[in-house]
Amino acid sequence: MDRRTPPGLLRTVDRALLVLLAFERNRSDWGVTEIAEEFGWDTSVAQRLLATLAGRG
Repeated sequence: MDRRTPPGLLRTVDRALLVLLAFERNRSDWGVTEIAEEFGWDTSVAQRLLATLAGRG
């Protein structure tokens, strides 16, 4: 899967969608470090994305 954000799209929104889609791929349990490693992000980015998504339910 190409994880680069296509030109013209918002990177944060694209990243949030990648996280949501990761939970649908035969795996329902991801940790912050696992998400960061999966997508090549800093753990702080993964933590903020997961916290934001969890905060919105």
